[in-house]
Amino acid sequence: PLTRTPRRHGPRRDHLDPRGARFLDPGTAPRFDGQDLEPTAYAGAGLLVRPGDDGEVEPEVLEALRSAATAEGWTLVVDEVDRQLVEMVRAAGALHSRLHPALPDRVNPLVVRASLVRPADDHRPR
Repeated sequence: PLTRTPRRHGPRRDHLDPRGARFLDPGTAPRFDGQDLEPTAYAGAGLLVRPGDDGEVEPEVLEALRSAATAEGWTLVVDEVDRQLVEMVRAAGALHSRLHPALPDRVNPLVVRASLVRPADDHRPR
């Protein structure tokens, strides 16, 4: 029988693993009360980190990420273009400007991409 909503299936593992991607299975994922989730593929080794009030990512956060990466034999790479964009906004005095009337006063909308990079010869699925 046909269902009203098509059933989505996750991508094959052999497509995900070489790209460091993961798949969110709504049937097993933790969620907030009433939250509906859809199947989603995402980059498992990438993070979005919000800079602090000074426009810099907290050193403790970077150190924790570097430590986790090193423990796996990986490296942490922070996107330099993102850092430069945050610096440009900070230098213009707009780091905490109000973006929308519904948002609180001191919202920093910028993020810096940080990636955990595995060695080229490491092909183990994670």
